[in-house]
Amino acid sequence: MSPSSFKTAGAFLFCAMAIVGSARAQLDISLRMPNTTLLRGEPVPAVVTIQNNTAAQIPVGGNNGYNLSFDLRDSDSHSILPNEENPLFTLPLAPGATLVITNDLFRCFKLMGLQQASIMAHADYAGRSYTSKRFFLDFQGGTEIARLQVSSGKETLAHIFLVLRRGAHEHLFLRVDDEAGGWTYGATDLGTILRSVPPQFMLDSSGHTHMLQRSGPEEYSYRIAAADGTILKHELFRGDYRIIRMSAAPDGTITVNGKAAEIGERPAVLPATPMRPDLHRPMQQDSAPHAP
Repeated sequence: MSPSSFKTAGAFLFCAMAIVGSARAQLDISLRMPNTTLLRGEPVPAVVTIQNNTAAQIPVGGNNGYNLSFDLRDSDSHSILPNEENPLFTLPLAPGATLVITNDLFRCFKLMGLQQASIMAHADYAGRSYTSKRFFLDFQGGTEIARLQVSSGKETLAHIFLVLRRGAHEHLFLRVDDEAGGWTYGATDLGTILRSVPPQFMLDSSGHTHMLQRSGPEEYSYRIAAADGTILKHELFRGDYRIIRMSAAPDGTITVNGKAAEIGERPAVLPATPMRPDLHRPMQQDSAPHAP
């Protein structure tokens, strides 16, 4: 190859690389929905991954920043408006870095009236809009198997136990409703349930709810919940289905009889979305607010 031909080829290669480089997106965005079959009232985590392909720090908002949003639509393709009191959580993008952030759609949107919906994540930056794939969500009411009336001191709340099938397994949920006020505080997924052994639900003298469910062939899950639904204690252990039972003493304390080897004990934790009055939603909505 002559020197002039070599220079021409080199210049062509340089131009091609420049075109590819300039065509590369400044941001890449993807969305992951851990669950698409959902109980109304449970947390709806939406996990967004954003890749900053530039060498610059990108702030949130403003003229030089990026904006994250969700395109959430009902079954009629109406846009669902976000809750202004619970804005989306996001963070600045470091140069060349990948950011993974999770927002609970139950906090950010009014979802209680929905049956089906679809969602897509957007990141707007430098005059361009970057979008993820769209997911389709199915909201169900579940099958009620039990309920308890629990006093929180100021009001009486209903602890409603519901079963929802996800894939090959049934899951047990605790939903907390203020039936007099027409509100739901939310729902917590208590994990897999095998209904070949009926679960037990009991109130102790402190107003706490005790829950015992068969969660595997020889595995049992035992939880204690406060009136507002906060899980105070969670134990996993093995036991014989013929003898394992909860029982109440005359003083109102509750014990689990027939426990075998403990699998583990989990410390007191809050649910993924704490069920507090400032997060509650109407128990029923004819339709979710949407954009005209």
